[in-house]
Order: sequence, then C-alpha cells, then structure tokens
Amino acid sequence: MGKIYYFDTSAYWKYYRGPNENGFHIVNNLVANQKEPIWISLFTQLEFYGRVAKAIRKGDVKRRKSPRLLKKIRAEIGKSGKFMVVPLPSGVYREAERIILIHNNYDFGTMDAIHIAIVNLLQQTNPNIVMVASDNGLLNCCRALNISTFNPEKDSLI
Repeated sequence: MGKIYYFDTSAYWKYYRGPNENGFHIVNNLVANQKEPIWISLFTQLEFYGRVAKAIRKGDVKRRKSPRLLKKIRAEIGKSGKFMVVPLPSGVYREAERIILIHNNYDFGTMDAIHIAIVNLLQQTNPNIVMVASDNGLLNCCRALNISTFNPEKDSLI
C-alpha cells in the first residue's frame, strides 16, 4: 500500500484558495496524482468552514461565491474520490492533551494538537500515513512522534 496523506486545514485551504496561495501547486499536484483519496477529518472540515467564514468577513471570499465553494467542497468528498473524511479516532482529545503537555517545547496550537493526535492515533493501524501541513511547530512535533511529514511550502514531490 502506498502513502496515505492526511491534510490538516492549512493544506486543505491551499487546495481551494488557488495559485496565489504558497504551496498551492504542490498540493494540487499531490491531489491530482494520488491514487487513493486524501484523508481529512471532520475536524478539518469544521476548521475549514471557519476559515471560509473568516475569509467572507474579511472580504477575501465574496459572500455570493461561498455557496458554490461549499458545494464544490462537498462534491469532492467521497464521490469524486479526491478526499475522504475519516472519523475522529477514539481518545483523540486525551491524546491531544497528552501531546500538548509532553511536547510543549514545540510551537503549535490547540487545534494543531488535535490534528497531530488524529494522525498519531491513525498511524497505529495505518503506518504509511503522512501529515501534510505548512505549520513548522506542528510538523516538528509530528517528527518527534515519528509521524511522516510533508510541507507543501518547502518539500517537493518525488
């Protein structure tokens, strides 16, 4: 089995924000060339919708275009085969708490800790999982937990 890519919200955002977003082309190529769906969690979806709402408030996304964007997002989950929503693993919040307390030397936030916990728990049954993100603190913590990482702003596809 090949690599399983898990997108945190920063990677997922790049895919939908377009070519002006740093790392977009790498993320776009990754999605286009992946044989298996990219994994996201319900948490990724929720955090992404929060980013869309914030972009609307700031005027970065036009309010009238948001229903079309959300429709596209929903269509690409499951049916198109590009993305698959994985359920939150049991114990994810306790795992996030543990990660925050033990790995507090890395600069990552609470939301990042939940993504790290999701992937850390998923890798127990899916050892080929790769965290795709562009937050250095999150990625450094993942490496400390022996989670494979990919930064679309710095790494290149082979």
